[in-house]
Amino acid sequence: MAIKTYVKGTSTKLSTNFQSTEFDCHGNDCCLSTLIDDELVEYLQKIRDHFGKPVNISSAYRCTTHNKNIGGATGSRHMKG
Repeated sequence: MAIKTYVKGTSTKLSTNFQSTEFDCHGNDCCLSTLIDDELVEYLQKIRDHFGKPVNISSAYRCTTHNKNIGGATGSRHMKG
């Protein structure tokens, strides 16, 4: 498992069908970076390839501040990329 850091709001191609901005924290004025696990991207791409349909990510990375603000679990995997 390799977790990489990306600049929030700056789109970087992660795989054939996924961009880093799809994983950005949805909080406002709370963070500047996004943590993304390479294995997660590979898994999502395999699902996309298998079904031949888009995979919509509704909530991926959450910074600690945003996770707290929305009442997320203290050990939420969202905060780990």
